[in-house]
Amino acid sequence: MSDPLQTLKPDAMLHPDLHAPGSTEGEHRNGRRLDHAEGNSKPLRAQQPEQQPRGAKIRGNRPVDQSEAANRFIAATVHEKMHDERLWDLRQKRDREMHGLPEWEELRDLASAIKEHTLAHLDRYLEQFEAAARANGVHVHWARDAGEHNRIVLGILRGRGAKRLIKSKSMLTEECGFREFMAEHAVEVIETDLGERIQQLDGEAPSHVVVPAVHKLRTDVARVFAKKLGSDPATQDVHVLAETQRDATRPLILSADAGMTGCNFAVAETGTVVVCTNEGNADLSANTPPMHIVSMGIEKLVPRLEHLAVMVRLLSRSALGSPMTQYTSHFRGPRAGGQESGGQAMSGRGDILGAVRAHLPKVDRPDPLVPLFDAGAPPDLLAAFGEQLERMGGEWLTPGADDPLAPVRAKLASAKVVCSHVPEVAGNKALGAGMKPTDLADVDYGVVRAAFAVAETGSVCRRTRGWASTRWATCRSTSSSCSTRRTSCPTSTMPTAARNGGSGTTPCSTPAPPPRPTSRAC
Repeated sequence: MSDPLQTLKPDAMLHPDLHAPGSTEGEHRNGRRLDHAEGNSKPLRAQQPEQQPRGAKIRGNRPVDQSEAANRFIAATVHEKMHDERLWDLRQKRDREMHGLPEWEELRDLASAIKEHTLAHLDRYLEQFEAAARANGVHVHWARDAGEHNRIVLGILRGRGAKRLIKSKSMLTEECGFREFMAEHAVEVIETDLGERIQQLDGEAPSHVVVPAVHKLRTDVARVFAKKLGSDPATQDVHVLAETQRDATRPLILSADAGMTGCNFAVAETGTVVVCTNEGNADLSANTPPMHIVSMGIEKLVPRLEHLAVMVRLLSRSALGSPMTQYTSHFRGPRAGGQESGGQAMSGRGDILGAVRAHLPKVDRPDPLVPLFDAGAPPDLLAAFGEQLERMGGEWLTPGADDPLAPVRAKLASAKVVCSHVPEVAGNKALGAGMKPTDLADVDYGVVRAAFAVAETGSVCRRTRGWASTRWATCRSTSSSCSTRRTSCPTSTMPTAARNGGSGTTPCSTPAPPPRPTSRAC
């Protein structure tokens, strides 16, 4: 697969900075920019310290004076310059991804048609999602407003005696004042997203829906961590700062009584909730505690899995300028023998559905066609996967002629601690439910078997025990075929695959290529 930056037309509407030759920004390998989050970003560092300007002043129910807050921030010239560079960096990455997809506008039109159709039939899809989720073993609660949302969750937590809840990023809970409400009722809420945790420790609301602490310098973060976590205030190494937060928060995660996530998408036909993150914190919040609560807005619905595939291809490209989030997790029901959050649902269901029906569009929006076809896995698709894998920082291991896993075993020969979930590859350490953070630090390699690979992004998805789930993939190739059974294809040159079955999805960084089932290991 060719590099999108090398195949752009001269008249493409792309800022010159995006295709200037010899760029040294970000992390490179073999002369090419890596497409994962850090490798695809411009490293920024303030030249001089400056006191952080605080956010907008909240005075009860009075209107927020955004102009006053903006003027104070602009007056802090170092912060203003860094903020401008960060947002321009995000825009550059987004434009780079946009111009790398010939069918970008077609995908956007298709996504818009999917949303318009869903909203035109929202009452039907809400009932379909509820029925499917209940069939999966999930309890569904309906909240008419923020206060009812918070009271429902509090009732669930009290029914389980939960005092500590960990949560991943959720703009809906921010709008509901969820954390403040829980604090008033003696429930500790711990944010697990790094940016959200920074803001929580600093007593501030998020300043951006995608990058909550985008207005902060690394010196601001160091000051907050020194004050709240006892770290060195002079530390400006972002890796050290992130590790400091991880070391302080991981024990809280392991001891939490309940977990909460937001919801990026909900699939009506399967009752599946899909959460997209880059840190894996949603998976920790959902799977580590004994109970998982999802806070979901009714606008998150899509009718079917092929619709979800279209949305996922656009989400991270538009939000962060990366091909795909590091984790795209599908939650479908409780693990075998488990029970999801129970309690009596409040009486908002009828009111909510009634209000939805009263405001449905007068003009019907037809269900958009996402073509499906059956296909196999051509060699050029596998080559595209290997190329993108390396671009994402992974390593391609060619299967051995007689023993496909021989290169994997050779790679692990010098490792002291190997945790393997693949019977053909011997490991010497098993992951257990009662593990401590220090246990994971000792592991040199983890080996798992991939359920399938995503050629377009170089990602791998695996099955996990616990949550039953849907599996999906998006593939890019010059051929009109794809390695998964059920494929949705906006254009003949860009298949998008989606299918049912399997278990939870998480990416793995170094898989062997998947031509043969026995060689799918990482």
